[in-house]
Formats: sequence, C-alpha cells, structure tokens
Amino acid sequence: FVARFALPMRLTNPTTWFKRTPQAPAYLPAPMASRGRSSITGYGSGALSAILRGSLPGSTRAWVSEAGDLSLNSIVSIGLGWYARNWPISRWELRQPTSDGKYNVVPNPAIDILTNPQPGVQGSQWWAWLLESYLLHGNAYARKARRSGYAPVAGLQYLPSDMVMPSDGGYLYTVDGRSYPISHDDMIHVRVGRDPYDHRLGRAPLLSCLREIAADNAGSTMAYGMAKNNAVPSLIISPERDPNGVGAELDADVARTMKRRVAEDFSGDNAGGVAVLTDAFSVERVSFSPNEMALDQMRVKPEERIAAVLGLNCMVLGLGAGLARNTYSNYEEARQAAWEDGMLPLQAAFAEAMTEALRADFNFPEGAYLAFDHAEVRALADDVTADGTRAALLYEKGVVDRATAKQIAGVASDPADVGTYHPNA
Repeated sequence: FVARFALPMRLTNPTTWFKRTPQAPAYLPAPMASRGRSSITGYGSGALSAILRGSLPGSTRAWVSEAGDLSLNSIVSIGLGWYARNWPISRWELRQPTSDGKYNVVPNPAIDILTNPQPGVQGSQWWAWLLESYLLHGNAYARKARRSGYAPVAGLQYLPSDMVMPSDGGYLYTVDGRSYPISHDDMIHVRVGRDPYDHRLGRAPLLSCLREIAADNAGSTMAYGMAKNNAVPSLIISPERDPNGVGAELDADVARTMKRRVAEDFSGDNAGGVAVLTDAFSVERVSFSPNEMALDQMRVKPEERIAAVLGLNCMVLGLGAGLARNTYSNYEEARQAAWEDGMLPLQAAFAEAMTEALRADFNFPEGAYLAFDHAEVRALADDVTADGTRAALLYEKGVVDRATAKQIAGVASDPADVGTYHPNA
C-alpha cells in the first residue's frame, strides 16, 4: 500500500506542483468606480461647487446642492483669503544638504519659475488660484509649459481642477467642449488624501463640512430676513372671537389693508412705531425673536468646524467663535498656530510635489529639495527668540558646548566652538 501510493522523490518539492504564472507588473491598476467621462471632473464648467460622489453619513440629502459654491461661503472665503494673503511672505529656495546635517541654498532657474509661474499673471494670484483648487476640491493642477516639443520648461500654466480629468495615458483638459491630452510628465498634480470613488483623485477634507457650510448659509439668510423685517417676528392678525369661539368674517380688501398698515407701522423707517386698530383684532406671534432663536450661537459650531478643517482657528480669522476669547497675547499665539497647523503643512505638501515634478527638468543637485524660507514671517519669529533663549540657558548652565548652543539657536558655529563650555559653568 505504501509502495503503491508513495510520491516519487522528484515531486516532493512543493514548487513543482503548481504551474508557474507570468510575473505581475510593477504597479497594478488601482480600484476606480468612476472611469472616463463618468467622472464628475473634466467637464470644463469652471464651477467651484463641491466635487462629492455619494452622500454624507447619516443623511440622504443632496448637501452638494445645499452648500452651493463653496467659495461664496463667508467662512470658507475668509480662510482662503488668509492663505492667499500670507503665502507670498515665504520665499521659494532650493536646499542642498551638507554633511553636518545643515544645508546650503543653491541658485536654480526653477526658483524664478515658481515665483512667477505664468506670464501675464501675478505670482501671488497664480498661487491663490492653485490653493483654492487644492483646498476646495482636493486637487490642484499645473501644466509644464514648453515653447515646443521637448524644450525646457518655460513656465507653469494653472488649470482649474474641475476642467482636468485623469486618463489612461495622462490627463485630459477640457475647455469650450474640446479636450486636450496632457502627458504625465507635463502635468503637476498635487492632491490631498484620496477619493474612494477614484483613486487617481484627491478629496478635500472641506467636503466633510458641507452640512456646516449649508447651516451657516441658512443662518446668514435667516439673520438677513430678520434684519430686513427689523427683527419683528412674524405675526397673525385675526378678528377677535366671542366666548363661543366665533369670529367675524374679514373681507379680503380689509385684510390686505390691515396687513399693509401693520407692515408700514412696524417695519422700515417706522420700526418700533405705534399702530391703532379700529376694530377688535387679536394678534398672535408665530415665530421666535432673534434672542430666542440664538442666531449668534447657532453659527458658532459651523465657524469652529469649517475653520478647523482648513487648518486655521477662528481667532486668527476674526470670526465670532474666536473673538469672544481674544486677547493680544492669545492672538499672537493664534497666528503662530495658524502657520504651524495650516500654512507650514500646506507648503510642505507643495514643496514635496514640486521637488519631484521639477527635479529632472531643472537638474537639481543630488539630494537637493525645494523648501520655503520663513525668515520674513513674523508669526514664527517667536520660535527663533525662544530657541535663542533656550540655547543661551543651556550653554550658561554647562549642559551643552558652544557649538551645540549655536546649532540650537540656528547660528553658524566655528570649529573652535566644539567642546568649548561656558567658563562659569
């Protein structure tokens, strides 16, 4: 029995039991539910409405329509304005790491391109466009502009995010009903996160706040309506009823006259006036007063959440949710937090993307990378002062030598500083 069913020795290697399959490609296709023209991007409308497929958790309402043009929400617009105003304070530079863990700033024509990317467009304006696409849609596109064929990059052309669609061979830019193919090598695509419906695209965190944006828009509209009506709640005026609950019939013309008289006496320039009704009428309020509705409190949560998802805080944006706790010292801290939590991560993402996209075109030295010089950013100056104070204290106490203290303070050191400690330590 054993002899009859024993396996031959040459088959004892398990690898011979399976038929070999061809080697898998280096990169397998990503799962994409939206392919080709079924994608919401690439139609060339130029709209700034939310790009969201599906619905928000816990609701089936069409929040994209409810929120409308995201850039027209006052909180979002204030946040975008903060980034656009403060972005030009930092300066692009190309850094070459050195053996001592520091870096040298090296000249390169890419810096001029990044400072003024597109002829005829102010550099700060161009970057404001790109930041708007990135923060609202989660995708920012810049095309490498060449004078012909494989000529060197002469500039960067901004392309609106909803007018560009990833394709199998690169990208398609659609404008005025015509599509233009763009190769992967000529497109710079900076994205945040990923769109689960199409992994080629990013998805802006701001889309998680569509409900808050819609609520803030509705609260603003409600406040306007109350202000336009001089904060007078809606009223119902009806004929006085007898003890049996029977009221007199009111003629339509009389009702219209009564409505006009009350509106004239209590709204517009006559707000707070006195009205005298010649007949027996009852007046019933059918809406809340502004204090009862707490409109100011209703708008606090949207302000906090929308600002937070933009990486900012309400205080630095001048919103009511932050002004209640505003002091001079707190405001300085808020400005620093806005840079550290909002601007610096944003700039790091763009610096990394631009380094990879432009490295070959501009022959960056080995290991060189693009970054931002923040020497002119006053909100970050406190960090420099704090580092200097800390370095001086450590040196005076004999904890570190003079070379380490200078390194902490961001000052260049000499070979003589190594191993030299404070004389009184």
